[in-house]
Amino acid sequence: MKNRFGLVSLILFFATLSLSAAPVPAPNPGQAQFKQLLADEWEYELRESPELATSIGDYRYNDHWSDSSLAHLQQQKKDIQE
Repeated sequence: MKNRFGLVSLILFFATLSLSAAPVPAPNPGQAQFKQLLADEWEYELRESPELATSIGDYRYNDHWSDSSLAHLQQQKKDIQE
């Protein structure tokens, strides 16, 4: 029993040692831009659908309703094309 515990401990020690010595990949320059694009899109979706934002616990847009007027739909289409 003691030998098994020692063997398992030794294996775990070397496994964590090899993980901590693994090289960290260099950051991709486009990755930050992609993350920002996703964040901007998410904020746009929350702003355009305040009920969704409230349902997931973001109460910043509680004083708004979704706008489904023709003028706003045209603006959304323009936003999407941009």
